[in-house]
Amino acid sequence: MPLQTVKRAIEVLYFVCEKDNPIGLTQISRSLRLDKATTLRILSTLVEGELLKQDARTRRYYNGPGILRLNHYWRHDLRGVCQPHLRTLLNRFDETVCLIEPRGLDRICIEVMETRKELRVVAELGRAQPIYSGASGRVLLAFLPEKEMIDIVDQIEFLALTPQSVINRKQYLDELSLVRNQGYAYAVDQVNVGSTGISAPILDKDKRAVAAIVVRGPTARLTKETSKKIGMAIREVAQHISKDLEGRTD
Repeated sequence: MPLQTVKRAIEVLYFVCEKDNPIGLTQISRSLRLDKATTLRILSTLVEGELLKQDARTRRYYNGPGILRLNHYWRHDLRGVCQPHLRTLLNRFDETVCLIEPRGLDRICIEVMETRKELRVVAELGRAQPIYSGASGRVLLAFLPEKEMIDIVDQIEFLALTPQSVINRKQYLDELSLVRNQGYAYAVDQVNVGSTGISAPILDKDKRAVAAIVVRGPTARLTKETSKKIGMAIREVAQHISKDLEGRTD
């Protein structure tokens, strides 16, 4: 396949996958400035490879099951890169450490390493929480391009998970600005009463958050002073992971 064709196929794939709703041939070809015949050939190839699917009734295109397989491979690689760094944080601070991934308007825990302390925060692998909640949610949103971040925030129905949860849009956006400036988030009683989280983002080569590391523990132990020390350490570890991941794509 000629290099130019591969480049166009990638553009088509990205364009379709970034849309919230199925999209038709005409809109794809016009938006990407490709003729319909070329666009149709590319779409047919992507459908054959299960990277896209076509609705039989509307003839519109949307993400195929192959995208989920690619996401699975990425998650597996991400965990592999992160595990030694997570273990370092666990050994250093002896608090539960998690790896969090964004998934639409949710965030998902894809790796957990728990402290053996009797009083601890228990994290459930695979559990989904609202994207805005907790320390990890704040860094996942704070380290996105501003327009994309605002678009997501505008879709959120802020619900109080605890009496201390921030549900005011302006206050939440102010917190995201603070998180961007300091490089990590510190959230107390935002998901569960008595639980504190400190989180930093894992960034791709474009400096956007693709995942987050979070240290969780009882608020009684994770005081503001202790959390600042942990936050700086997580920020440094997350920066190392970001460089590791970027190196794997070179």
